[in-house]
Amino acid sequence: MTRFSRLIESIGQQRDKVIEYQTRMTELPALGPENGGTGEMPKALYLEGLLRELGVTDILRIDAPDPRVPDGVRPNVVARIPGASPRRLWILGHMDVVPPGELSYWKTDPWKVVVDGDKIRGRGVEDNQQAIVCGLLIAQELKAQGITPDLSLGLIFVSDEETSSRYGIHYILKTHADLFGPDDFVVVPDYCVRITGSDVYGKSKLDYFISVSSPYPVIATTSELLSTGADCKMTKLIVLDKTVESMTTFKQIIGRGTRIREKEGKTHFVVMDFRNVTRLFSDPDWDGPVEQDEGFQHGGSKPKGGGGGQGGGGKEPPVDPVETPIVDKDGCRVKIINKTVSVYDANGKLLRQEDIIDYTRTNIKGEYASLSDFIRKWKASDKKKTIEESFMTMGIDLKALKVDQGMKDVDDFDFICYVAYGKKPLTRKERAKNVKKKDFFSKYSADAQAVLDILLDKYMNQGITEVEDIKVLSLADFANYGKPAKIVKLFGGKAQYEAAVRELEASIYEEVEVG
Repeated sequence: MTRFSRLIESIGQQRDKVIEYQTRMTELPALGPENGGTGEMPKALYLEGLLRELGVTDILRIDAPDPRVPDGVRPNVVARIPGASPRRLWILGHMDVVPPGELSYWKTDPWKVVVDGDKIRGRGVEDNQQAIVCGLLIAQELKAQGITPDLSLGLIFVSDEETSSRYGIHYILKTHADLFGPDDFVVVPDYCVRITGSDVYGKSKLDYFISVSSPYPVIATTSELLSTGADCKMTKLIVLDKTVESMTTFKQIIGRGTRIREKEGKTHFVVMDFRNVTRLFSDPDWDGPVEQDEGFQHGGSKPKGGGGGQGGGGKEPPVDPVETPIVDKDGCRVKIINKTVSVYDANGKLLRQEDIIDYTRTNIKGEYASLSDFIRKWKASDKKKTIEESFMTMGIDLKALKVDQGMKDVDDFDFICYVAYGKKPLTRKERAKNVKKKDFFSKYSADAQAVLDILLDKYMNQGITEVEDIKVLSLADFANYGKPAKIVKLFGGKAQYEAAVRELEASIYEEVEVG
């Protein structure tokens, strides 16, 4: 019997150990703060102690700072067992789990393991404690049998896989990339799930398919998923092996692939069609005639005639704009990638990393000493856009953050108060309704009232900066009332119009209390 056979046979006899490890880990709910938990530290400490009991001595803990959890860090446990070769096989598992959901659907306590024949039930036993247990059993048996494996073995038990991985594998790759060799293997035992609408667990994994920053290659085995609204921005390959007769369905599927995201590495997409479905590409009524660059040559060589298509004399390639570096008040350079902020000292040394929301909160409070200070300055500002622009210099895009937080209908004012000071936000629609309930418009003429009403709708749909810019009067919405010069005369002149806009703004924020 080979060493490998003996190892597998012995692992297959470890039913009691599997139950023991699963039971203990399930009793340690490792929920991230996004899911109402306190993080993974108790499970990480248990695993560290267990690894030492199994005879593993090379153990490294990589803590990612996260002020939202009691310990202030999200732990990642790395264990290494030497083999005959420095080339390493890594087994990756994650400690965090998804919430149990509606407890009435559970027949037993989700945090208590129930053994039913060959099945183990409990929150986290499959996702992803099975991977952790696999790694533990291999380590256990290698030590017990005195086997030196041909390849070195590495175990990684990470945090934060269920929400973003930014405190888990992303953090490890950013801060400890030297752990991994160019010829190492990595096994991720969380590789195959159903993501149909009827599968709750699979649906919880859908974010990996649609994420622009997923660290793993993800494959969906039905292209029809793309026709249901799954916003898969990074789709590079669409394989069609089923007949599609609907033009609408076909375009929905293909449309997911056509969007380019150069910054994230998506510069192209490929359609592999085994059913001649791409015949539906031909839709001249909608798309117009087919256009083809006659100078294109397969393989990336330059087109004939100087690269400009017909007639030579092509355009010069665009010059990438020089990115203005972000520097904080301490003179440190700031780099923002996706939702993680990295701060470096003058020598390029990484000082800290934090979540973009935490970074935003810190900078708001650094700019405004208190909530009342912010409210006073907001109300005093003639151009609220300058506040938005000041945050942009810090690398904070309020519009993008609001979309990311599901708050795109919230005023910048309310979003800032919510993030930094915990104030309950109102939507722009709610603020606009409050204005319409007041007797604000009555002192103006009927036409002037109509103009102000349109401005209020602009605020409700697009925000306060749209209202502040007098160029808004050039839009088609105001065409019935003449050109901008005529419109301002409805108020008595430009100064009076601007005063009316300021009064409108004051009415929008009238409910705001200072202090």
